[in-house]
Amino acid sequence: MSTRKLYKIYAKIKVRRSRKDVAEKLRDQLDILRHNNWPLEIYEKRHEIEQLDPHKPREQTDEKTYTAYQAFKEALISYYAGIAINAIYKKVEGETCYLDATAGIGILPLHVNNKLYPIFGSAIIPLITPTIGEQKFRRNPKPFKYVILAEKNSGRRKLLRKVVQDVRQRLEELELPTPDVQYFDDINAERDRITNY
Repeated sequence: MSTRKLYKIYAKIKVRRSRKDVAEKLRDQLDILRHNNWPLEIYEKRHEIEQLDPHKPREQTDEKTYTAYQAFKEALISYYAGIAINAIYKKVEGETCYLDATAGIGILPLHVNNKLYPIFGSAIIPLITPTIGEQKFRRNPKPFKYVILAEKNSGRRKLLRKVVQDVRQRLEELELPTPDVQYFDDINAERDRITNY
């Protein structure tokens, strides 16, 4: 049998790889952070998102560089949150807590080639990654018990509450668990109260 025929036979065989490469893992996380276009739908409903985006102004940064950095950062937070909750959940099932000291507004209105590309931010990751994310990888949900979100700006904090509520409502419609969420303006002033959760 010729080498060409062997190659054709080999090309038809679907070889299952045991591990994904880094780019595939990041794409998986971005899919979770964009689940079913939820961020876009919430963005279109909450018109104040663009003006309250805490990452503006960003004139000093190229739009592509900014988008890549923010997407990469949120994908990494989601990825490591997933690893952490799987490692911790076995030992302290139902007692895990997520704290975000710079919560922002919960959505990043990124742009790719002048097209809107919103993704969920770090404040929404503890709601999405342990539920939608775990289901994506055919695992049972492992929700946090408490989520503590700190945002000093009152306007952003008010918007964050609305975004979190929008996400919670969607998760509840899917009969997925949601954690108890607490909001703070100054995490340092409230550290004693927070450590009692």
